[in-house]
Amino acid sequence: MYAHDDLLLNVTNLSQGLLYPFPTNSIIANTLLMSKNFQTYADVRIAEDKKEANEMSYKQFPNGTFTDLNRTVFVNSLRDLGVAIPIFLHGWQSMESKFRIRPKLNMIRDPDMVKYQEEDGSHLFPAYVQADFLFVPTKYSDEFAEAARLHLKYSVFLECAMPKIVDMVVQQTSAEVPRLVRLCTWWSGKRGKPDMYTKCLGQGAIGVLHPIKMSWGLGIYDNTVNLIQFPI
Repeated sequence: MYAHDDLLLNVTNLSQGLLYPFPTNSIIANTLLMSKNFQTYADVRIAEDKKEANEMSYKQFPNGTFTDLNRTVFVNSLRDLGVAIPIFLHGWQSMESKFRIRPKLNMIRDPDMVKYQEEDGSHLFPAYVQADFLFVPTKYSDEFAEAARLHLKYSVFLECAMPKIVDMVVQQTSAEVPRLVRLCTWWSGKRGKPDMYTKCLGQGAIGVLHPIKMSWGLGIYDNTVNLIQFPI
């Protein structure tokens, strides 16, 4: 299980009421948007919303060229892909400008990546995620470790690596697409403060709360912790 150092897990929500709830045989991951292909671990190959899946994922070939998921656009860069699919830039362009495309290209050229290729010889990259939490059953641990080592070898950034690692595991094993639990977080001045948790807990069933900050001072931290009562 991977978890950020300053988050809280709602184990009741993770288990969803099973008799012996946790651990489980399912991969469990967090997401901000439960019904979207964007920032989830959905298999975009079979997504019902083809347009959205195409806007948030792409394929890259070992020769350095790119295509959209639907194979209607063939280009030499993510920026060119964003020209053809404008909303694509909203997600991947900002992520790749910070963390570069080169590590992924180096990785997919590794001989150990051949078995993970798509039928057309490309490598599918799903939407990046906010990778605050992930649970993988031990029966998939060897496959997960193999996929993770390849990403570590080439220093692929965590938020880009996690969905690809999980996709590699799902495609190589009998694992199902991860069951998702809601992540609640905040990026404004409320981040890690009582107002954030009041808003989060008003959203209903939450699986993961992130962050919980001591850096605001022990008084604010104490008030925040006292607020946290997960609904069952």
